[in-house]
Amino acid sequence: MRKLFLFITVWVFSLSLFSQTEPYDISRLYTNKLSNGMTLIYYRIPDVSYSSLYLGFNAGSRYDEIRFEGESKLLEKLAFKGTAKIGSKNIAEELRFMNELEKIDEEILTLREKGESNNKEKEINELIKKALLLRSKVDEQIIPRAFENVLYSYGAKYYYARSTPDFFEIGITFPKDFLEEIISLEGDFFVEPVFRNFYDERYNLFQEASSIQNASNSENYKRIMKSAFGEKSSDGIPSSIQKISLKQFKDYFKKALNPKYGVIVISGNYEWEKVFAVAEKYFGKITSDSKEPLMIPDVKFAKSSYTVFSDEGISIAFKKENISSQSEAAIDLIANYLTGGEKPLLQTRISDKIKSGNFLNGDPGLMPPSLLIITLKLKEGSDAESEAKKTTEFFLNFNKMNIDSKSFEQARKRLLFSIYLNSERSGNIVRQIGEGFLLSKESSYFFDYVKSVKTLSLETIKNISSKIFINEKEEK
Repeated sequence: MRKLFLFITVWVFSLSLFSQTEPYDISRLYTNKLSNGMTLIYYRIPDVSYSSLYLGFNAGSRYDEIRFEGESKLLEKLAFKGTAKIGSKNIAEELRFMNELEKIDEEILTLREKGESNNKEKEINELIKKALLLRSKVDEQIIPRAFENVLYSYGAKYYYARSTPDFFEIGITFPKDFLEEIISLEGDFFVEPVFRNFYDERYNLFQEASSIQNASNSENYKRIMKSAFGEKSSDGIPSSIQKISLKQFKDYFKKALNPKYGVIVISGNYEWEKVFAVAEKYFGKITSDSKEPLMIPDVKFAKSSYTVFSDEGISIAFKKENISSQSEAAIDLIANYLTGGEKPLLQTRISDKIKSGNFLNGDPGLMPPSLLIITLKLKEGSDAESEAKKTTEFFLNFNKMNIDSKSFEQARKRLLFSIYLNSERSGNIVRQIGEGFLLSKESSYFFDYVKSVKTLSLETIKNISSKIFINEKEEK
């Protein structure tokens, strides 16, 4: 039987684009807590040569309106700059110069905060000269791109770091024989951070924000600034980025990367015991100064969805409730991942897409005013009735599953799995599992149980659609 495109995982949505895929099997999904409270999720995919790692924390951004996240964005930029073990000619000397530079930078920021005067300006300029000298000494100790070169030496095929309004994440796809090496690299970064290139990346982020400001008209910029900083802000985003001290960033680092609200997702062909042991060895040491997550998403959906099968394909409709303007970007993100895409499919806000209808071939569509609808088209020649029966049975069994781990159980209840996975896109799979887990925490949820799964004729679907799906005429 020719395989069907379907929908995926712990929020996880990935399309099976190749013919040689393995059926999705819940027995391949493992989860447990590390000693520090971090959640580990492992999805075993037999007969694959590449594995993937996803690491995510509830470290939400501060400036999401213009895609600048301050400390969160800096963390993204520093993610592959190296560790105490990798990237330095002499780590003791590098850290010594960094400590001196941190003190001088704090003095400069303090003087600027107090206000300018001729005497202070002269003092600031002298301190800047000392800081530049120290930065050159720090740079002398740094081996450029050392961390990335090590990743390449381990055969890393793809890697990224990303900050969003909801979380911070790292992902790496690599040959399966390098599981421990890759995990040890990331573990070292979080357990013993050196914050290499902090001042360079702070300046780069300041420059990027400045270019945004200069390109914006004054009224629009004021609106963005007010949204990002509130009523009291008067100096703008670039200046605020420039004021982030290394001490402030270190505090953010220790609070944001709370292991109790973090998740590791690994896919590959290993024994579960090995995956757990390696994750515990390197990630179980991560600690935090915070008892609560830095940020919990506020997007909420109604506890219902509707799925129909027809000769044309499968349509899944999710009712949306309480969607605030701040949450629209998150909805765009959802729509993107429903197809397993790398780039956002919805570049504009929801209000611009509200009448776009639903798309075929797995593309997401937004129907006015309260439904998110997905249509997955069957391959030509597929037996719709048989596939519908299998899928119905799968969802019914999915709802009855028991998995040890309260946190994972909460996430599992809110999300839909796919029957088929494409093992070549395991990097996408682990990212979607991880983001689904993070975004389903606490009071927020994205998807809940499938309340109704039915096999219907195309004629019946048309009748149902006229009652369920709000068309443009009715909206007007």
